[in-house]
Amino acid sequence: MASAEDPGGGGAAAALAAASASALVASAARAAGDSGAAAQAEALRLRLVELAEEDAEAYRHALAALAGETGEQRVEARDFLLGRVLARAADAPLRRSAAARIGVHLVSVNLATQAGDERLARAKRAAAAAEAAAARVTSTA
Repeated sequence: MASAEDPGGGGAAAALAAASASALVASAARAAGDSGAAAQAEALRLRLVELAEEDAEAYRHALAALAGETGEQRVEARDFLLGRVLARAADAPLRRSAAARIGVHLVSVNLATQAGDERLARAKRAAAAAEAAAARVTSTA
């Protein structure tokens, strides 16, 4: 992931980091006796793991399509397939951004953080950064 030759993997790593955070929220909620918040955090964790897998798959398909490995000989069909693959790859950051917003909401509502709590402020900054990154991806697509 840190290689200059192949910068891929960042999206999947971000989703897995968020999944780890969701696991921590679920653990804290269970310890506090809040089974509803624990279930929500666990559902979010599972979705984030799925997003990591989807992101990695979309990245692999995008690289293959960009290398001309679509299996299609007609130029129009290749261009169409390339467009679909790249659109799918560009959609991954948007899905992660949505999951980040859900996580912020989960922290703020179910764990009853106090107004001005730095943990909530950090979660909101992380969600804003995810949204900004997703906006940059869509504006260049």
